[in-house]
Amino acid sequence: MMRFVLVMLLLGACDKEETETTAEADTDTDTDTDTDSDTDTDTDTDPTQITLSVTDARYECEGLDTAAPDSLTVEAGSASGTASVEHLGVQTGCCPSLDISAVADAKTSEVTVSYNLDKDPCDCICTIDLFYTLNDLPSGAWTVDASGSQATVTIP
Repeated sequence: MMRFVLVMLLLGACDKEETETTAEADTDTDTDTDTDSDTDTDTDTDPTQITLSVTDARYECEGLDTAAPDSLTVEAGSASGTASVEHLGVQTGCCPSLDISAVADAKTSEVTVSYNLDKDPCDCICTIDLFYTLNDLPSGAWTVDASGSQATVTIP
């Protein structure tokens, strides 16, 4: 009799369905509207931040320890939504790998350009001139900031 009761208790334990009772709440503070059915933490993107593509990037070395003045010139490009950039007198290594990124902020009409001039096999300091094209800029007047140097451009 005792075995029968023990077997019934064990069988009864296996017949129970488990249900998940934990629910995650939306933990961000923005006012977005979820379109999916989950309630997990959202990863939001700011629609006013526009990642720009950078093309035709190149540099010219002006020489060792050349103290050329830092100057930034930005002009509307010939193609729609582009701007040609010349940043002269940038102090860095003499032969860096060139990685340029840019983000436009539609709220402030500012473009922030970042230079990653790492992986320089040369052990020296030089002044270089950078040339590149910013793409995907919406129409309007923009202030471009590249390593603290600023210039304005109007994209038709």
